[in-house]
Amino acid sequence: HGYSSRVREIRARFSSPNGVVFDTAGNLLIADQYNHRVRAVLAAAASFSVTPDSLSASVTAGTQGAPLSLTVVSAISGLKWLARAFTQTGGNWLSVTPAAGVVPGGIEARIDARALVPSEYTGTITVESPLAAPMQRTVAVRLTVAPPPPAALAVEPGSLVFEAADGGANPPFGRLLI
Repeated sequence: HGYSSRVREIRARFSSPNGVVFDTAGNLLIADQYNHRVRAVLAAAASFSVTPDSLSASVTAGTQGAPLSLTVVSAISGLKWLARAFTQTGGNWLSVTPAAGVVPGGIEARIDARALVPSEYTGTITVESPLAAPMQRTVAVRLTVAPPPPAALAVEPGSLVFEAADGGANPPFGRLLI
């Protein structure tokens, strides 16, 4: 099992390094005997990607949308990332969870349209990985908020029948739900 640096090289520690070699990609590999690892110092910063690169959703005003999924991947397993949601219009209707993780990982984008009026809204999700190049990926988010259906009265049951004899006792009561 190899070990890729996930911390800045200045903070890395060895316990009895005893072998050094460069691989064909120019990465420096250092055998660490007592930690039972091979540490890789990459020749170039790792890259990462976030898929999909855009999200769109349609929800009804006054509701919360179903979560939308993003995937964070890289050739370097364990690469740390941070995620944040921003909205250009409509206030704080967009959020992400978790706010931090490691590759490979997933992010759930959540939409809350409970305070939004019918309209189009835009936002972004930014995923940053300080040890990667580029350090940031941005996912565009487009939200369409539709008006709620018109209010309608419903009555159950559809009818009630009361039978009583003239001058007799009142008929039993009936229940009507509106």
